[in-house]
Amino acid sequence: MITVTFGSAANSQEEFPTLEMRITEVSQQRDTTKVYIEDGQTGATGQRAHVTSNIVFLNALQDLMLDKTWVEAWSELHSLWVFSQNLLQQWYGQTAIAPTHQAGKKHKKYLEAWTDNAIDEILPNFERDGFKLDQAWYVVPKTGSDQEKRAGRIYFGHEPTAAEYDTVGFDVPLRWKPNLHTDWVADLNQQLEEWLQFRSEFPWTSVDASSYVTSDRAGLTALDTAIDAVGVSPTGVEARAIAQAMIMTFDFFPDDFTKTRTIDHASALAARHVVEHFRYRPKIQATWRKKISDAFLIAWNEKVKKEIQEQKNIVLPTKKQKTGSTTAKATASGRPTTALKDLIANWAAAETSYRTYYTAFARALS
Repeated sequence: MITVTFGSAANSQEEFPTLEMRITEVSQQRDTTKVYIEDGQTGATGQRAHVTSNIVFLNALQDLMLDKTWVEAWSELHSLWVFSQNLLQQWYGQTAIAPTHQAGKKHKKYLEAWTDNAIDEILPNFERDGFKLDQAWYVVPKTGSDQEKRAGRIYFGHEPTAAEYDTVGFDVPLRWKPNLHTDWVADLNQQLEEWLQFRSEFPWTSVDASSYVTSDRAGLTALDTAIDAVGVSPTGVEARAIAQAMIMTFDFFPDDFTKTRTIDHASALAARHVVEHFRYRPKIQATWRKKISDAFLIAWNEKVKKEIQEQKNIVLPTKKQKTGSTTAKATASGRPTTALKDLIANWAAAETSYRTYYTAFARALS
């Protein structure tokens, strides 16, 4: 479960205006998260190889929520859902990767309904009657039940004058402010957790293959370092460093390609991985994107070639050797390289597909 903390334990709502209090911590006590394997044919019943590591999504929430006020946090979460909705629409709009079987089509409708409901549910937490709540005032009917009074509120984007509302039927104007006691903040926690679960159910969140990537946390640290090193615009070397950090949390290295797991899927997943990083890392400026995207293609190609070469150099233990002995120690884990070789052999097609999908998915960033 995700938990956000506003201010510090030393602050009380009386001492510090709740509209101004900012999130100082985003933590998670993580249970095992089920993820969506490929495009639905194998079902969402396990983990397998996460194409984009789950820690990337958790880290995104931490980066996007830290130092936000209540209204800013809900507004950011709303924007994140809209991005996810648009990204899914772009994904399902690509003929070569869209599911053709009933399970995948059913899941598509399920995700579409989920986004619609979430976006509608989140909106009132930062905006009412078209007014952002951090600027909002409201008046409440003088009569009626608590529920009727709440439903009858009229909101304004400023402190209203007596001429702007019925002073006989409504009480004096009040400035809107959040209640940062447990029940309100618990709702934000739950909504953040819901987005995390939603993202884990994207098609192709996981590949039905063994995972060979173990550098997830190191990749996030490297990415922070690489982004912070950039001045106004990344040099070629700096763009390469960002791309190489991104590739550390990308795990599309299946044993083989099939009729339903194609090079188009590989290219689309790579493009989606890059676009999501651009959304989740606000420090990456829009003007940096093309250079980093191009650098990612190079980093991906180099990564695949490196994996193939490591398999050639592997030293597998014989029956007479002990697995832990120096002579028997392998430099890699021993894995099929059919798909890796196919990818390199068809790299021109993979690169063309990547650029097409990147262009489509990047529309979700606007």
